[in-house]
Amino acid sequence: MKAEAEGGSRGLLKNTLTGDGQLTRQLEDTTTKIEFLEKMISLLRSIPSRRARAVDGHVLVDVLKWGIDAGSMSGLSRTIARQFAKADPEYEKSIPPELSV
Repeated sequence: MKAEAEGGSRGLLKNTLTGDGQLTRQLEDTTTKIEFLEKMISLLRSIPSRRARAVDGHVLVDVLKWGIDAGSMSGLSRTIARQFAKADPEYEKSIPPELSV
């Protein structure tokens, strides 16, 4: 949305040539995260066990929101780590009107 507000592809090119070049990198990072989420949500929905789906969903939240390397941790370790972790700053922002449909 930020790239679109800056003028779309022209804004990306202008930011690359005359700006700090961060807009293109941010767009690539965000695109990668969205693709990852699409794959993970599809995978979570395909798990037949409700309990396993819930556990995997919590691991995903720990990784994305709290930045915890949760894949190799027990549930208790993740709970303790969550107490000391700081949420990604994006979670403090309000939801853009374009997404709240």
